[in-house]
Amino acid sequence: MPGGFSRQFGYPITVDFPTVQQLADVKTQLTMGHTVVPTATDLPGFHNMASNQLGIVPSSVLRPNTHYSVSVTADALFNNDHRRRVHLQWHFATGGSDQSVAVEPLSAVRLLVSVVKAGSGVPIAGEALRIYRSRPSSRAVVVGSGVTNDKGLVICRMPRALTRQIFQVVTASGNSAQFWW
Repeated sequence: MPGGFSRQFGYPITVDFPTVQQLADVKTQLTMGHTVVPTATDLPGFHNMASNQLGIVPSSVLRPNTHYSVSVTADALFNNDHRRRVHLQWHFATGGSDQSVAVEPLSAVRLLVSVVKAGSGVPIAGEALRIYRSRPSSRAVVVGSGVTNDKGLVICRMPRALTRQIFQVVTASGNSAQFWW
């Protein structure tokens, strides 16, 4: 962050439009309930952002166990040379601990899940996790589970028929990552 030396910020929220050549007139907003959260926006084409990417950086660390909403509006020049205004909005919740969760597909039926201490990258061993189709709720289906090893890693086997959907991996402490697979 320009001018941010010795200040602490929240983790960046990044947005990538893979079918867009260029974004312009970008407007972003992060809210907690009805309260707007102060942020800085890394605009497309600046600060290592490609012309179809942007970053939203909270001005302070986000609260644990809290629900947030993100809104992004921009003019988009698509790869097929069509232009139109795009609007994305989604919700997320912060976890109950300082964990960072990442997912990497290894094959059509195997996922690698990593759980580390956010900020330091120290592996978290013995962390139980579950993988849900869509968001965890009373109707969500558990499609995988595991416990991290001493390197903070676990390989989960997924049913082949469940590709091309949104999934969420949730740790026992409540931290999570959503992914499309």
